[in-house]
Amino acid sequence: MKVLDKFHEKFKLLIGIANYSISLLVANPRTFVTPLHFDADCVCHVVEGRETVTILNKGERKSHEISKRDVFVTESGSVLHLVSSHRCKSLVLVKFLRSTSLTGQITVSANFFSLLLFA
Repeated sequence: MKVLDKFHEKFKLLIGIANYSISLLVANPRTFVTPLHFDADCVCHVVEGRETVTILNKGERKSHEISKRDVFVTESGSVLHLVSSHRCKSLVLVKFLRSTSLTGQITVSANFFSLLLFA
């Protein structure tokens, strides 16, 4: 996963989006992405591929089959389980994040094995 540089640091006109970040997740076909925990509200857009996403939040579990051009939202504190289910296409997911803890700082909790699954 890659978190892009802050836009407001390069372009002063964008100072109003200082608490927002964009990240890109790419996973190989038919892989499991180790569960991720975000301290940010997140709007996710599937650019390519197909996946099963399970969102755990406040003791509730919801699973969805999503594919290219689908959008889903997760709240801060949610845990995401992702499975790239397409046979030959990599999963490409763009995430628009709004930090809810430290102003403008996004942290992701994942263990070492998640690094092995990203393309």
